[in-house]
Amino acid sequence: MTPRPTSEATPVRPTVLRGGRWPTRLSGAHLLVVAAGVLAVLANLAVLRSVDDRVPVVVAREDLEAGTTVGPGLFTTALVDAPPEILAGLVPGSELETLTGGILARPVAASEVLRRSDLVAAAAPGGLLAMSIPVDPARAVGGQLVVGDRVDVVRVVDGVATFVATDLEVLAVADPDRGALGAQRGFFVVVAVDRAEALALAETIAGSGFEVVSSTGAEGPG
Repeated sequence: MTPRPTSEATPVRPTVLRGGRWPTRLSGAHLLVVAAGVLAVLANLAVLRSVDDRVPVVVAREDLEAGTTVGPGLFTTALVDAPPEILAGLVPGSELETLTGGILARPVAASEVLRRSDLVAAAAPGGLLAMSIPVDPARAVGGQLVVGDRVDVVRVVDGVATFVATDLEVLAVADPDRGALGAQRGFFVVVAVDRAEALALAETIAGSGFEVVSSTGAEGPG
């Protein structure tokens, strides 16, 4: 007779999951992993979208004083994200190369964005002044001067003629006949001058007896 063991091992049956679901503990862990993955994807999409929404605008490379003439190297571009109504008042990066020659109307700090209202046009090229010379058309090449011409101003004192200023660039010419509203007005020529020329011309205009002579293409006075 074969002795029976004092105890028998109870067979272990695998747990049957109803409906094929994972145990509650594993289900929560997996949900957390999935949720974290979804949040990461959404965060990446948000970052990419914010980068895509940014547009380049002009910013100062260094601190600049009011009255500074804009030149190469003073400004660069940076990406910003701002409402359309704000962006409309800023200088876009696409216009960076067109700013040379403009004048700053206010101080601009380093890395500060440049607003359209911060720039004013220069009075004349090369940092010169713009000055109007009121003159009879008969004493200004018959009023036939055009923008871009070069002129000399000749003064006559006691029958002696001298050059007051030479090789001045014509910036604008008035209509010798009528003004904007049809009213009669005097003829004038706007020229680019330096400060010394401006003083000499002012004295000449205050006196009498001067001529505006076309010197486009001519050699300098002897």
